Amino acid sequence: MATDGPSLIKSSVKPAICTTIRYCHNYKVVKYTIEGVSGSVIVAKANQKVVSELGGPNDMFREMQSKNIGLERRMLRKTADVDLKLSNYQGDFVAGAGANVSAVAHAEPAIYAEEALNAGGASADPDEETSGNADEEDDHHKVEVGARMTAFGMNFGMPYKFIANGESQSFDDAPEAIRAARSRLNWAQRVFINDPTGYQDFNEELVFAYLEGQKIKYHDDGEKGLGPRIATLSLGAAATMSLRVKTKYFCPISTSGVFTDAKPLPLPLLESSGYTSGFKGKTKTKTQSKDSYEGRMAAWEELQCLKQAGDTDGYRRRSKELPRELGLRRKQADPILSFHLTHGDIVIMEGEQIQKYLEHQVEPHGNLRFALTCRTVLPNHLTPEQLPPYEVEPDSGRYDGNAIREDGDGEAVTW
Repeated sequence: MATDGPSLIKSSVKPAICTTIRYCHNYKVVKYTIEGVSGSVIVAKANQKVVSELGGPNDMFREMQSKNIGLERRMLRKTADVDLKLSNYQGDFVAGAGANVSAVAHAEPAIYAEEALNAGGASADPDEETSGNADEEDDHHKVEVGARMTAFGMNFGMPYKFIANGESQSFDDAPEAIRAARSRLNWAQRVFINDPTGYQDFNEELVFAYLEGQKIKYHDDGEKGLGPRIATLSLGAAATMSLRVKTKYFCPISTSGVFTDAKPLPLPLLESSGYTSGFKGKTKTKTQSKDSYEGRMAAWEELQCLKQAGDTDGYRRRSKELPRELGLRRKQADPILSFHLTHGDIVIMEGEQIQKYLEHQVEPHGNLRFALTCRTVLPNHLTPEQLPPYEVEPDSGRYDGNAIREDGDGEAVTW
């Protein structure tokens, strides 16, 4: 960061994305909305005044490297011989004593169990796929007890349940950088989203350190029991974040060849994702294809009628027949949005549908990047046994942004 002026935006945006830009508290705030998807992605680009603020990103980054914040390579919490969908993790799990493991891993919590469809698609609802869906060419692996993640992480505040075991620490005992990041991200959602009715205090913060060569492959953060907002502060090396439509919403066919019972997204969004309705081939002499947007919509409506009529056998049969009749071929969507993140930037993903319909990946471009991500763990999500032995108090830091406020800045962004 070399200037107090507005930061540059390096992004790739497809036609289905609407971009709105505001300036507030020395951040250039970019709001991306997606046609047919409720919610938004907000990127707040920091400048020199933001990162050099007393207690701000520069000071946080130094403290993250000099204080013991409890980072550890967490052990998988799944039992032996459980087949997991591991395509979302980039790297290697390293076996514990006596284990023999080779799997794909990355440093963010987005692994889910294998899709629970029977052979031949005998599920009562073919749309019952897990989030964080796999790349088609990725393998599934047996994970044995003792495997550990390669990346180092630590959780603070409310326990956050994901694939790896690990303790959570109290915010009261955390280094200042951890508490400051939570307070800044709470401030960011108040100021940059500007929706007081939807505000929920972030009560959990997951910290990951990305070393050289580590990255996040496509996944979502839509675990059950979480609030609809997720915010991340990026410290250190730059990174590129990309979003795309999940495979089952881009091409409605499951990994087992069953038509997925998900209403087709609007055609402009599918076209921005690389879908060409009604044709196949890339040459000038395109030939008519069975796969068309109208055909997908008619198939979905047919399944809804069968479901409402309670015709389970007919529903299952047609779910297996429709992909062949429509000529569907399972393939991944192209990214609809990519943007460059630098030191001090904030990303807020707002709304449940952002996680439901989209997935994202982050690829760092340097030797060390910290991602400090805050969520709201809802009160009824954890059992009494899972609750921490300490109280998670509301954010008492209440960062106010006054040190980086400019003349004309309001209390919140007006969109």
